[in-house]
Amino acid sequence: MSAPALRGATRYGLGVVASDLNGDGCPDLYIANDFQEDDFLYYNNCDGTFTESIATSVGHTSHASMVWTPPTSTTTADRI
Repeated sequence: MSAPALRGATRYGLGVVASDLNGDGCPDLYIANDFQEDDFLYYNNCDGTFTESIATSVGHTSHASMVWTPPTSTTTADRI
């Protein structure tokens, strides 16, 4: 990964979704966290590495995430 998964004290992710969010054929990761930590969005570079991109991909996060379902989840589930 090109960015650390934690920024400060140890926190626990509340939900993880693997889905091809950018349409490049590789599964990306969205980690939903509660108020103590920002959510993370890791785009898969399709070479075994990921790039954390939440700040450039979404306008804001809720700081109250529990579970997140991407709009592509039904089409992704059909391909798994």
